[in-house]
Amino acid sequence: MDDAERRDRALRRLARFDRIREAAALADQAVVAERFGIDDREAARLVRQVERWDDGDEAEELILRAWVDGGDRDELVAELSRREYTFPEYAPYPFEGRLPGTWDRVVRAMLHGYLSDDEFERARGVVKPERE
Repeated sequence: MDDAERRDRALRRLARFDRIREAAALADQAVVAERFGIDDREAARLVRQVERWDDGDEAEELILRAWVDGGDRDELVAELSRREYTFPEYAPYPFEGRLPGTWDRVVRAMLHGYLSDDEFERARGVVKPERE
């Protein structure tokens, strides 16, 4: 993925986050539908996204805004290092499966090129994830 594609992807995600924040402020599904000019089904989906908003979304938003806006990278790493995260949970044998944690959003941001390896390792050194 080149920088133009990465930027477009980041801007789309940030627009989604902005829309979720605005929907949260409106709080009512009918008002959300009217405000965004969407049908009830799509408004219900947006309201569910508001209910599922978590610290992982906040960390991802922070990373994307810093990348798009060219924010101070040391400040970004410091903020990521201060946050509390949840980590993946794995089903015991004989079951299979993995429930992601909020730290996975930071890992994904690094894999997509929004965080450098060095920035990721600096945050990881402070956060000390159980396992990734």
